[in-house]
Amino acid sequence: MIIRPVFRLFAISLVTLFFNFNSASANLLVNPSFEFPAVTGSLGYNYRLGLDIPGWSVVSPPGNAGLPQFNSSYAAVGDGLYAVQLDDPGEGIEQMVSLIPGMKYEVSFLLAGYNTSPATTSVSIAGSSWDFVTSSLAYTEESFTFTATSTSDTLRFLNAGTRFTYPHLDRVSLSEVTVPEPESLALLTAGFLAFAIRYRRH
Repeated sequence: MIIRPVFRLFAISLVTLFFNFNSASANLLVNPSFEFPAVTGSLGYNYRLGLDIPGWSVVSPPGNAGLPQFNSSYAAVGDGLYAVQLDDPGEGIEQMVSLIPGMKYEVSFLLAGYNTSPATTSVSIAGSSWDFVTSSLAYTEESFTFTATSTSDTLRFLNAGTRFTYPHLDRVSLSEVTVPEPESLALLTAGFLAFAIRYRRH
């Protein structure tokens, strides 16, 4: 009798479809791992100001040298060839992105510290902010979700700690979170129940 393996296959397909509905979509950010421009020179880092990093704007207090973009000869990177260091308190990096009002989005990123002193990063978008603290030299993935309130907004990362506690940032992602519509869930559930009833009758 082949109905049992067919039922099992149907159940697996249903679960897979459900989780695929809940998966995040493509990254909406430009240059998310800070791979451009290339870091040059023997120090392992270059200071960046303004629009030096394509897709991003550097937020730097007046008088600061800029935001260090570095390679692995200076410190560990989380993804690709380069990462950035949020140097002084109030210094950071931001990118404007187009959004759909009412849509739910997920932001994720790799975060590490320059040393073992607690380094605090403030992340803001859509009128809200989240603080992340790390005292590890190893990168960890952090994430949060938000609901867009306008057609565009600015994703901003700032050093919210003290001097010499430098957060290291890499592989930033902002993507839509897709969830099944009620009608889709109803159809999936109805199909599952109908097949289960038919299976029990056999």
